[in-house]
Order: sequence, then C-alpha cells, then structure tokens
Amino acid sequence: MATLQSPGVAWSEVDLTTIVPGLSTTVGGFAGVFNWGPVNELRTIGNEIDLSTTFGQPDQNTFTSFFTCANFLSYTQNLLVVRAADLTGTFNATSGNQTVVVGNENTYQMSYMPGPANLGAPAANTGMFAAKYPGALGNGLKVSIFPTANATAFSQWAYAPYFNGTPSTSKYVHDTVKGALYNQYLNSSNTTISGNASTLSETAASGANDEMHIVVVDTLGNFSATPNTVLERYAYVSKASDATNDDGTSNYYLNVIDQKSQYIRILNHALSNTGNTWSSDTTTWGLSSAQIIGATNSQYAQGNTQYTATLTGGVTTAVSDANKSNAYAQFLNADQAPISLLMMGDASPTVTIYVLSNITSVRQDHVLFVSPQQSDVVNQVGYEATNAINTRNLYGSSSYVVMDSGWKKQFDKYNNVYRWVPLNGDIAGLCALTDYTNA
Repeated sequence: MATLQSPGVAWSEVDLTTIVPGLSTTVGGFAGVFNWGPVNELRTIGNEIDLSTTFGQPDQNTFTSFFTCANFLSYTQNLLVVRAADLTGTFNATSGNQTVVVGNENTYQMSYMPGPANLGAPAANTGMFAAKYPGALGNGLKVSIFPTANATAFSQWAYAPYFNGTPSTSKYVHDTVKGALYNQYLNSSNTTISGNASTLSETAASGANDEMHIVVVDTLGNFSATPNTVLERYAYVSKASDATNDDGTSNYYLNVIDQKSQYIRILNHALSNTGNTWSSDTTTWGLSSAQIIGATNSQYAQGNTQYTATLTGGVTTAVSDANKSNAYAQFLNADQAPISLLMMGDASPTVTIYVLSNITSVRQDHVLFVSPQQSDVVNQVGYEATNAINTRNLYGSSSYVVMDSGWKKQFDKYNNVYRWVPLNGDIAGLCALTDYTNA
C-alpha cells in the first residue's frame, strides 16, 4: 500500500468475491467428491478460500461438488463438508514402496502415528512420510528433515537459507536433562563425579541435540502452481515427546506436524534406506527428556545428517454411490452434525433415496435439497419438465425435501471454462440467507 506524504486518497483493489461477511447463520451440510481433504470426516467450512484450501481446487471430476459448496457459501458462511472416496483403491502418496490409506485424523491416531523409536509404527517400507490425505494430488510433495547440530552439514543442506541457524538443544530438554543429571551426579557415591556435578550435567544437557528443522516442498506445483515452492517450514521442533514451548504448547515434532501441517504426516521416525529396503535409523526419537538420560551420552541420535524424500504412489479412483452414501452417513448423528439444510449436489437417485430414508426421515430436523439429474434438463429442450417430474417421483412424498427445477451454467475461474452446476446449493444458500435476514 502506498505511503502518503501529504493528505490525499489512496486506492487499493481487494477481491472479496470469495468471502462472505461473517454472519450467525443456519448450518448447511454436503458430502461429495474432492481431490484433497479428510475422508468421511466432518469439516466446518466458512468461505470459498477455506473450501479450496481444505478440499482442493476443482477439476473435471470434482467441479460439481466444489461449486455446490461454493454457491452455498456465497450466501452464508457455515457449511459442514464431508469428502467421499473409495478407500479400497485410493492411496496416500508415501516416501516408501508400500501403499497406505490414511483417510482422516482418527485413522492416523489409531493405526499410523509412531511411538518412541518407531514403536507401533507401520511397516518401515511405507517410508518416513505420507501425504496428509489420500489421492494423486499428494504426489510430488517433498519432505526434508535436518536433525543434527553439525554446522558444516547444515551449511550444505539445500534448505538452510530458510532457517536462521543450526538446530541444537532446546531449552526445555536442556533444563530437564541438566536438572535430572545434576541430582544423579550430586548423589553419586563417586566423589569425583559429585565434585563436578554442575559442569558434567551442563555438558551433557547442552549436547542432547533434540532440535530439528523440517520443510515441505511442492515439487510439481500441485498446491502452489509454482514447482519447488516451499509450502511449510518448521524450525527448532523437538525429538522429545514431552518438549513444550514457552507458552506450554507441544514442540514435539510429531505433534507439531500432526496439528499444523496441511500436507504431510509422519509414519516412521528416522529410517535408513538400502537397496529399496527401509530400516530404523534411530532408537531415541520420541523418547521423553527423562528417558533420554538413559541413552548413550544422554543424546537424541540418528545415523544421517538429513532425511529427504519425495512422495509417490498416491492414487485417486472413481467414487461410487456406496462411497457417497457412506460419506453422507456422517450426518446421521445430530449432535455431531447440527445441520438445518442438507444438499445433494449431483448425487444419483440411489444416493438421494438413501439419504432421504436413512438420515433426513430419521432425524426430521433438517430440509434436504435436491436437483434433477443433469440428463433430465440439459440439452433436453421440451422434455425438461417431464424428465424432472419423473425423477421427483422416485423420491415419494416428504415434507422434508425441496426439489428445484434445473442446473445453471457458471464460469469456473480456476480452469477458465464454463460448467453446468446443480441449483440445490444456491437454493439452500438462499434459505440460509433468508433465515438470517428474517431473524
């Protein structure tokens, strides 16, 4: 923004077309097909930018789901979204040669999050890293970890310029280790050790070397549109499972990545790779600062000065009606999904009948919004009404369903093309806006 040297008027252009002012609104719901994001997990979305960040930008396979949500959000700002996916054929990209399916946070916490020294981790051949969500979009993500206090090696690390110094020992681990060792040396029957308790404990604590730097890079430009863009960086995170920052939040690298990264998950602690076979390269990562005192030199150690890998093997397969129905099933619990409006997007009559019979008619606390099939009304001059009525008759009679009359053609700014999109997102959005204006 320009700095005025004297009284005047400064002009600036701000694109507000993707943001709706925050309003207390009726909650909408939708389940559909996306390229990214958690599978079969409810996520609250407030605007189109949030939508594209969480579930990816639209393409030929996902645009109807994306714009159904985006159109709803052009009227309001409270939408619960669930991604549907075929988890038998859709895989996360990994740094290894063994496929994994980590659809959401619950699956990761229960089955894939490693404990100390890789206890409870998945097979080593999955590699150290996986894309955060299943699908081909995760291919090309690169992760690089620098875990040592070696200043010479740090200067040669490709991503050193993104950090302001070499990792060493965090204050939390230093103070914990020093205090514990000081008491051990002070209470030792060896008078030589007791006499140097302060010096010895300080030396050991300073060399614990729990800190590391991590970067996530978009080598293909799938997320940033510019190949080799650094998407995320995490400075001075800790290998100690109990490490905290000054504000009390966890600084354990596994927790930091799990809570903050939008792109990756950690499957294993440090691994070495020989002949395309992976094996553990550490026995200390994930130990607490108290447990590290029993390790060699009270030090967090590993065999290599860096761990860098590009993720591959991510696969996206077609989504079936059964997959969509399973995604909509996340709305069955009214406490977990407190919606008033539920949109069907371009769902088939099979999915719509499932939702009407098993969710809407059971809960009886929201309205279901349905559109005719695209084949009913697009390029069907003179037959639109008849076709739409035939589709409507498949659903029987219910006071909990609203069916509109068609599809609209709208511009897809992400791909510079026009798309046919069902109207139920707009109709539900108008209802939410009316709820607000009439409140």
